[in-house]
Amino acid sequence: MSDSFHRVLAARRGYFNARFAEKQITQPNLDGDAFLNVLRECVAPVVEAVAQRQEDAALVVGQNLYDVALDLFADGLLTPEGVITQVWRELLPFTATFLIQQPQRVAASLVNAAHNISQTPGARPNEWLETMRAVAPLCADAEHFLQAGQVAAWRAGMAHYRIGALLILKTPDEKIARVIFGLDAVNVNALHYALMANPWYVPTKDERPRTNDELKIVKRVGSFRGFGGTFLAPPRVMWTKEGFVARDGDENYLLFADAFGATLHRFEKTREEKISSPFKLIRDGTISANGVSAKFSELENATSYAANQHTLAVTTDLTHAICLVALS
Repeated sequence: MSDSFHRVLAARRGYFNARFAEKQITQPNLDGDAFLNVLRECVAPVVEAVAQRQEDAALVVGQNLYDVALDLFADGLLTPEGVITQVWRELLPFTATFLIQQPQRVAASLVNAAHNISQTPGARPNEWLETMRAVAPLCADAEHFLQAGQVAAWRAGMAHYRIGALLILKTPDEKIARVIFGLDAVNVNALHYALMANPWYVPTKDERPRTNDELKIVKRVGSFRGFGGTFLAPPRVMWTKEGFVARDGDENYLLFADAFGATLHRFEKTREEKISSPFKLIRDGTISANGVSAKFSELENATSYAANQHTLAVTTDLTHAICLVALS
């Protein structure tokens, strides 16, 4: 272990031993040698990074990181190849400035974010980690960094973060927005407007006007619960005041979807509403919207459909997935 972490261990040895013994009361099989290895490989390098930035902060940060690591280890979440271990090894050493400011909050927030992303089907935790490493040097303080993390999580597939992320995106540093969206240059106001206006807009380096719209199945969301998916039976979909809701006869799920990802969340039963939409669907699978039409054979004999201004959601009895159609 680093000299800095050895000093932290020596200064707080009584506290650390008491915390571990307390955990062993409820979890007597807790492996002390294995946890020591976690401290060596995950915690010590972060404390060393803090000490290099501000030596007298290492003690407070080290104690907070010990507590976080012990709770995670006791819950079985600090596995050798797990995404939370990646956070400790690949991200936290780059966040020394923010850990000095708010050690418990920063460490816990990053761990929770990574865990939630890794548990969300279709989300991309490695993409999020890479983005967060890149934006860390660009953020002014811990609050700024954690806000960037929410936008990056949305960009990495957490579609239900969309509204909150767009609120944050109103006033970010241009450099941060460029990193999160992979752009060489960006007008933040224009980017925010475009993302607000169309959930299927994807910022690209080539922003030349597109002349032809095309209807496409842009996402397939959901699968059979027996294979690890969400739905017990092929779902039905409807539009409500909260958005798209899918029902499988057993549960209701609120559906969030955009160009970056799609998520489903258990939801209380709600009432269907009708809104105006440009989308029309006929029985043979032909869809039309804004003067554009296309036929999708897999959507023949749809069992349900619902639409808003940007998206048509369609279900059939042949699949447990909801097909989302949009103008691309």
